[in-house]
Amino acid sequence: MPPWDSSLWESWTPCAVADGAYPIGCLTAKGQWHNLAFPSLIPLVGNRSLLFKNLSSTSNVVARAIQAFLLRPLHTIPPSKLRFTFIDPIGLGQNVAPFLHLADYDETLVTGKAWTEPQHIEQRLADLTEHMENVIQKYLRNQFATIEDYNAQAGEVAEPYRVLVVMDFPANFSEAAARRLVSIAQNGPRCGVYAVILVDTDKSLPHGFNLVDLERVSTVIAWDASQKRFVWQDEDFKDCLLELDTPPDAELFNRIVTTVGEAAKEASKVEVPFERIAPPQAEWWTGDSRNGLRVALGPSGARKVQYLDLGSGMMHHALIAGRVGAGKSTLLHTLITNLALTYSPEQVELYLVDFKKGVEFKIYATRQLPHARVIAIESEREFGLSVLQGLDTELKRRGDLFRAAGVDHIADYRAKVKDEGGRMKAENSSFIPHPSSLSLPRILLLVDEFQEFFTEDDAIASQSAQILDRLVRQGRAFGIHVLLGSQTLAGAYTLARSTIDQMAVRIALQCSEADSRLILADDNPAARLLSRPGEAIYNAANGLVEGNNRFQVAWLPDDQRERYLAQIQSLAQARKYQPAQPQIIFEGNAPAEVEKNLALADLLTKPTPSHTPRAWLGEPIAIRDSLAATFRRQSGSNLLIVGQNDEAGIGMMIVALVGLAAQLPRGSGVPFYVLDFSAADTPNAELFNHLATQIPRLLKVG
Repeated sequence: MPPWDSSLWESWTPCAVADGAYPIGCLTAKGQWHNLAFPSLIPLVGNRSLLFKNLSSTSNVVARAIQAFLLRPLHTIPPSKLRFTFIDPIGLGQNVAPFLHLADYDETLVTGKAWTEPQHIEQRLADLTEHMENVIQKYLRNQFATIEDYNAQAGEVAEPYRVLVVMDFPANFSEAAARRLVSIAQNGPRCGVYAVILVDTDKSLPHGFNLVDLERVSTVIAWDASQKRFVWQDEDFKDCLLELDTPPDAELFNRIVTTVGEAAKEASKVEVPFERIAPPQAEWWTGDSRNGLRVALGPSGARKVQYLDLGSGMMHHALIAGRVGAGKSTLLHTLITNLALTYSPEQVELYLVDFKKGVEFKIYATRQLPHARVIAIESEREFGLSVLQGLDTELKRRGDLFRAAGVDHIADYRAKVKDEGGRMKAENSSFIPHPSSLSLPRILLLVDEFQEFFTEDDAIASQSAQILDRLVRQGRAFGIHVLLGSQTLAGAYTLARSTIDQMAVRIALQCSEADSRLILADDNPAARLLSRPGEAIYNAANGLVEGNNRFQVAWLPDDQRERYLAQIQSLAQARKYQPAQPQIIFEGNAPAEVEKNLALADLLTKPTPSHTPRAWLGEPIAIRDSLAATFRRQSGSNLLIVGQNDEAGIGMMIVALVGLAAQLPRGSGVPFYVLDFSAADTPNAELFNHLATQIPRLLKVG
């Protein structure tokens, strides 16, 4: 490891593999004829904590030595794989100021700032203790001796090392904080957590605290007042003269920190390939949903995979929350795509509603995902309510079927229908009938930014809350599951807590402590410690702390998702799958597509005279037939179109004219007179004249 004044630093770049030991200074052993000087190397990774004992008068010398020592692992451990927690109650951050530039690139590298106040110190120590508990109980257990063994198999989800730096201990340390510090120093190394502690022996220790407890688990360097020098308290080196290291000049120090910060920003992106959790192609559409849905979401630890389980025990509905950029959209795409690979459309149906101002779900409409019964993009509240009403109707329909079959669970219903050879005939449903009532698919309703239902205190909010509560409480027996996503559960616009409490599965991505307590439990703020996009907590115990399981959402790029969806579409064609009803697509920011109006298409194919002709105007913001104005031979049977969008108004008029023309009796003369007062130079000036050439005997333009 080159000295700070070496020319090698001019071409230095961050390392990919961590070194073992780092210099803290220079040791000189006095001999009879000459002295021997050699670097004093102290391992950090896999070693004990480091403890300095000094007087207030020598604190500055030790602080600079600590800066130099910490800079060594920073530039040798791979970027983003080393994180600091700084506690500097006397210096107020000045003792570690050069490292705080890392926060400009990624705040998690330094846990935001240097902490000084007693309550903040205790909270940071509690966070590290919680992290250690999670590593020991979830990752290491009795399978891995150390974090290094675990990381060797964890791949992309390897745990970073953490270094706790305490300056001027015991200033601002409570008794509880001091006990936590001993626990971290004692148990941290196995978990990849190391402490570098500067003890001011001029200060009084907390009541009942014995410094020997720290010294026993640390490498100790102490100031010897009688010899006026620092002594490495080790049997082999205690008689050697120790000269502590000093940091490099500010220019090199800042260059190392900024280079590592820039590299860490890029390296912090953890992308676990989707192929690692996707079923092999030979197993596509082989899943059986009779006893529930089970979908892989991403790796959990070095050897396990985290699954979303719905339909067994108390696990029937799920909540997902994560702030902007936390990876919620990636999670939803991974879930939908893997679900569509695992189960056939006869096994599971999807109702996808997105209230977000974006087009996250549009790809499933473009690729005609056969599992998707309803796809709502930039949805309106009215359409979302219509979807809920349709599912409420389906819930009642399934209840009637189950009562007729004498069963109370979807698995029992399927088994009985199969046992009776399909003799039971299902009732017709007026809303989205299934391919066969003899093999009811499970239904997954997925609503992103669901709180949009409740942004206004009106009938829509009230009805939505009632139906969602009914689906959550009763849907489990009938194979209907609800998954609600949001950036936050805080605020007045959200679902009733009584309904949320019925949703046992909680998935929390990066979020604030307040949101963590809302989505998990009041005493479970664990999601605040999630440090990267895609890192999440899966909890199937109604948010209780003991149910926390960390995992990393698998990464599914857009182009790869398109390829999978194209393959699913090809698989549906190869198996000649035909849905009972066409897919319902609502795109709130796009005009209605007249070619999807089946009633109008049938009429144009086979014109049918009518005494009450209808003029089709567009698609309703609900799951209903296309919207039309009916003309009767009575007063007030007129149509007025008002608006500032000329193109939309003209489009509605032309579609209305074409539809009406197909409903008039033959030989009825010339019923349509169009008075066009638009300017001659407008883009659509000739549209009506062109239409008149297509139906010359029915339309005159003036």
